[in-house]
Amino acid sequence: MENNIKSNGGHERSTSKILLFLLSRTGELAVGSLVALYDIRRWGWAYVKDGGASIREIKQLQNKSRVREAYRSLKRHRYLVERKVGKRLMITLTNKGKLILLQQQLHQADLLPKGNFTVVIFDIPESERLSRRQFRLLLRQSGFIKLQQSVWVSQRDVRQIVADFVRRIKLGRWVNVYYGSNFLVPPTTE
Repeated sequence: MENNIKSNGGHERSTSKILLFLLSRTGELAVGSLVALYDIRRWGWAYVKDGGASIREIKQLQNKSRVREAYRSLKRHRYLVERKVGKRLMITLTNKGKLILLQQQLHQADLLPKGNFTVVIFDIPESERLSRRQFRLLLRQSGFIKLQQSVWVSQRDVRQIVADFVRRIKLGRWVNVYYGSNFLVPPTTE
């Protein structure tokens, strides 16, 4: 993903990442043509509503050639799919697109105060081995640190994001997510 810019929070945001975020907020986007993707007035509210937009990002989305290239890149990497329904073009995020967006949200969440952590504890049964492996991989790739077997911590404020994800993939009975501090042996984050 190219065309990076700095947002208000100091995070690098590419046009592709902004498009992924917007598509995630609008769900399935039905448009008469691809040109509607460039019309920030039509769906930019979803991004602004979450407080994540900066003037520079909105202006970046108004650059049609940059948006076209970002859109093609997202399709090429199979982060989104489009299908025709009558005269409308339906655009949706794939599971791969949702996962990359989740990783982005986990990486860019605010830091918790010093000594506080988001703690994920899980005991996913052997019958769900693939789900367990994928969940561990997601945690590792999202900056979590393994404190001990099936106990992972992050200095980022991602409790709600992880909890929503766990509920969505139906692992809630085996996973607990909460805030923690005052560890006997504090997690090392280097």
